[in-house]
Amino acid sequence: RKSLFPLPVVGLLLLAFLPVCLFLSLKYHFQDRLIPGVNFRGHSLGGLPLTDAGVVIEEVASQLETTPVHFYHGDQTWEVMPREMGIEVNRKALLEMAYKIGRQGSPYQQVQECWQAWRRGRELEAIMVVDDGEWERYFLGLAQEVNKRPQNATVDPDTMLILPECQGLQLDEGATFKVLLEELKNPLTGRLALEVRKIEAATTKKMIASLGELSILGRAATPFDPRDENRTVNLRVAAAALDGSLIKKGEVLSFNTVVGPREPEYGYLKAPEIIAQELVTGFGGGVCQVSSTLFHASLLAGMHVAERHGHSRPSTYILLGLDAAVAYDYLDLKLMNKGLTPLLLTARLRDNQVEVAILGKKWGIEEIHLREKERVEIPIPREEVLDPTLLPGEYLQEEAGAPGYRVTIERVYSLEGREIRRETVSKSYYAPRPRIIRTGVLEASPRTR
Repeated sequence: RKSLFPLPVVGLLLLAFLPVCLFLSLKYHFQDRLIPGVNFRGHSLGGLPLTDAGVVIEEVASQLETTPVHFYHGDQTWEVMPREMGIEVNRKALLEMAYKIGRQGSPYQQVQECWQAWRRGRELEAIMVVDDGEWERYFLGLAQEVNKRPQNATVDPDTMLILPECQGLQLDEGATFKVLLEELKNPLTGRLALEVRKIEAATTKKMIASLGELSILGRAATPFDPRDENRTVNLRVAAAALDGSLIKKGEVLSFNTVVGPREPEYGYLKAPEIIAQELVTGFGGGVCQVSSTLFHASLLAGMHVAERHGHSRPSTYILLGLDAAVAYDYLDLKLMNKGLTPLLLTARLRDNQVEVAILGKKWGIEEIHLREKERVEIPIPREEVLDPTLLPGEYLQEEAGAPGYRVTIERVYSLEGREIRRETVSKSYYAPRPRIIRTGVLEASPRTR
């Protein structure tokens, strides 16, 4: 008796149904389990029920988050746990990803993926959740330790010796963090090199030497109190950034561009500063003393003032009209070199003073000095504030106030002791601060409390 189906046809049918049978078998046997071959950081998850796989993932994730990472640069090393940088493993997403293996695509694709996982293994990559604020805070602190401004070549104004330049360093926070995340997705090596860029100095020893013999065209110094440690650090950072700046013929020097943002990553600390007549605390407090000292020196050197702003109240370290207020991105001090040759600026802290000097070729024989053309004192205004806690007629001085001033400074040019011309170089207004008196509600003969 002949078969209804020839043997080759039967074979083909069996072959066609085999993947379907395997697919249905896998679906049934692993409906609540992960397929064989799935691993996470050396731990087998294959064949485990979802609950058990979640427990393993939790243990491995916790270990990953608390295993120290060692950053290094040169001979320096920093140890930190991923969790301390706001980096955690997304357990739920990882378990979902593990469960989807062998369960996506056509039946044929699912069977193929199961076969490959069983035969070759399927290693899961960690899925990370990142708190941007936390990792940025950590890398900001790291940058403060690693970053080093390039130091321009400069000249010692006392000896006129040229001091060589030094290369700077800047941590590439984004690139370092990217490498870290890649490492965390795979088994850790334990040590990661920081991505650090080298920054060349803008002024080199060779550039200064090419200027030839230099003279001091203008020099100024202002005192500071070294006991105010944060403010002293800010003065030192700003002066170092300014030191060695080269100003070509016709070029304008911008204080804010050269000194940069007054932020912690650049080495600045919190210290008192004047904002809207009030003494407040902010990063970079005290930097205005450096800009003011520079302003004074630049006037003596004959530089043109392209932009300058006075403070809202007198500064204790410099004469009225010679201060220069700066605030990054909106108040700047800009000075133009209108001479015939380049100028070199030096700035340093010495003997509790900020010293700034402008060096260059002396192309004229004129002498420059500054004089106060006008000073108008504005009386202290009086403000009374009713205070129900005081008795009638009683008064109490809350603030003493201070007078205001209008000041004009002139630059006087002379030749062999004879004045040849003069020009106004600054006009300043310092608003008076009111004397505030608290008084009782009703008028009576005044008594002092």
